[in-house]
Amino acid sequence: MRRLWTRIVCGVLLSCGAGALFAAPPSVVTKPLGCVAPDRNARVTAKIQGKVKTARVYFRAHAAADKPKCEESFVEMRQSPADPTVYWALLPIAAPETRVISYQVRVDPGNGEKVVLSPSEPLTVAVRAGCIADPLSEA
Repeated sequence: MRRLWTRIVCGVLLSCGAGALFAAPPSVVTKPLGCVAPDRNARVTAKIQGKVKTARVYFRAHAAADKPKCEESFVEMRQSPADPTVYWALLPIAAPETRVISYQVRVDPGNGEKVVLSPSEPLTVAVRAGCIADPLSEA
């Protein structure tokens, strides 16, 4: 009888611990871009561990300092087939007047849980000629 109670208690504790583990928000680490080339798409990558309903890169293009900012837009991220914890997205080619782009990865784990931001404030990167971008694959 004592063994039965021990098994029941252990089973309940393990299931509660597993539930707490799966309820944790996803961990998101965004790889910062060094710059953005004016004539090519920039690839944003992030390592995301945990539950993901949607992963998006929100971005905003900025022209010269005396001009107002453009509206915020987003692109959906794709999961890497080689590593399911790596997500990527391509930013559109910058308009000729764009000098700076700010961006942030936002992950929605679903079920009404809070969206995770990476980093906590958007990253800002210069658009400049001569920027060496990561090579893109056919995908």
